[in-house]
Amino acid sequence: MISSPFGVVLSCEHASARTPPGLDLGVPASHLGHEVWDPGALDVAQALALRLAAPLLSGQVNRLVCDLHRRETHPEVTRADAWGLAVPGNAGLSPQARAARLAAFHAPFRRALRAEVDRAIGLHSACAHVSVHSFTPHLPHGERDLDVGVLFRPDRAFATAVGDALLAALAQAGFDARLNQPYQGVGEATTTWLEEQLPDRRYAGVEIELSQRLDDVALARVVEALAYALS
Repeated sequence: MISSPFGVVLSCEHASARTPPGLDLGVPASHLGHEVWDPGALDVAQALALRLAAPLLSGQVNRLVCDLHRRETHPEVTRADAWGLAVPGNAGLSPQARAARLAAFHAPFRRALRAEVDRAIGLHSACAHVSVHSFTPHLPHGERDLDVGVLFRPDRAFATAVGDALLAALAQAGFDARLNQPYQGVGEATTTWLEEQLPDRRYAGVEIELSQRLDDVALARVVEALAYALS
């Protein structure tokens, strides 16, 4: 539990495997696996939003269309090569076509997210933004054996308070929850993008990374633990 009052905003940037009609990425649907979206993440985000009566922003396209978790200037926002998978529809994308795609999908998501964060700050003086993702436990060079990662910048006091509360609640529920694994909390993300714009005392950005080995029963327990910490 965190003592100071705050509002909660949830996001799930990689919620969808969808490619919009009329857009041909040149990638067979059978290849649109966990590399291009986060299975299980949206279910958890929706359940948590319901428990907390919190707003949820979820991506409506897969991350090959455009990666909502990368800023518009990032080289990986429209990947031509995704983890060894060629994406012909992104190769040689003209600046005009790239700009049009980002204007259609990326910019509206970012605007809506910032608006909800600003609204929470206006109502509660501070906002805890929780961005929900999932990761594959299986990699060519080995296994990632944690259950849940909690990612945040330890040099930001509010984010640390929120992140530590989430880690404690998950551990109490019996999960192997780890700080800044399987990724670092300082990398390119909507959370770090917003941290550049908002002061520490007003905004906490935390990412949740769920192992895709967790079944529905385990994910429901994750929701309960997160809801307890954020209530």
